[in-house]
Amino acid sequence: MNQAYKNVALENSYCLFLDLLGFSQEIIDNSNNATSQNHLIRLIQAIEKGMSRFSETDDYSLKLFTDNIVIGIPFKKLTEIAAWCPEDEVNSYSGYASGDVLSEIYEDYFNKIVEQVIYYQLTMILEGFFVRGGWDYGKLYMDSKIVYGKPLISAYKLESDYAKYPRIVLGERIIEMIDRMIYNKEVLAPFPYNREFDICGNSTIPYVLKGEEGIYFVNYLFSVINLADNTYDIDKLLQHKEIIQNKITLFKSNERILSKYCWSAFYHNRFCELFIQTKMGIKDIEHLIIKEIPYVSSDWDIGWVILEHSGFQ
Repeated sequence: MNQAYKNVALENSYCLFLDLLGFSQEIIDNSNNATSQNHLIRLIQAIEKGMSRFSETDDYSLKLFTDNIVIGIPFKKLTEIAAWCPEDEVNSYSGYASGDVLSEIYEDYFNKIVEQVIYYQLTMILEGFFVRGGWDYGKLYMDSKIVYGKPLISAYKLESDYAKYPRIVLGERIIEMIDRMIYNKEVLAPFPYNREFDICGNSTIPYVLKGEEGIYFVNYLFSVINLADNTYDIDKLLQHKEIIQNKITLFKSNERILSKYCWSAFYHNRFCELFIQTKMGIKDIEHLIIKEIPYVSSDWDIGWVILEHSGFQ
């Protein structure tokens, strides 16, 4: 296990608790039809591939138990994130307000972390393993034997009580960070270098979307988008579509499980509408859309995270 925590001390940290949807039943099903060995090999290969970017650095601590993964990420100081901008120079750097500089630096830091998360989630799904989880922030400690801290408990509760579907739900403190970043981008001026992604003139963070009842969750399909040349990986998007359709067919007689994959289909379609059609301007997306979704709840809602108030409280 990577050891991001150098001392036995609680540190301000991001904490993610992730598991695989319906995994226990998959073990039983594969055991019954004598395909458990292949299922095991697929799982190991998928996890190794999905977690490869986390294991490349000591910025993360990982703990794995079959389908459960805990990730601890100590929150870095400003000087660790951006050596070019010492803290005592923030207020005078290039004439920008301190909030501008801090927001730009910490958004970049958040984006680097969420890029690893969406890589893991999409990699696992393309191998047939759907991920759900919780992500929160607070005082945490991890080593090879123990994970200790309130954000582990809250991340677990987010996964078990709020995720419901194959999505990684963000806790209140992460939501506050994101809202602050967007507020700074919109309100603090000048801020010319940190509006790389906006929608209809509104700044947003495309790695995150907003669902029903104000739930924020990780937008893992954004990993198919290449902002540099405004293209997308159509093969991965079509593969994602096919896997979901297969799951819907497989569980068509099990309403409880079926609803979870129907939500994945709903998310897939909304992503295509929001990003491929609206943002990239590709009008014909019929070949990308999942046309038959047996169940769609009236409560489901997925949209951009944008500034919805005139001031940040």
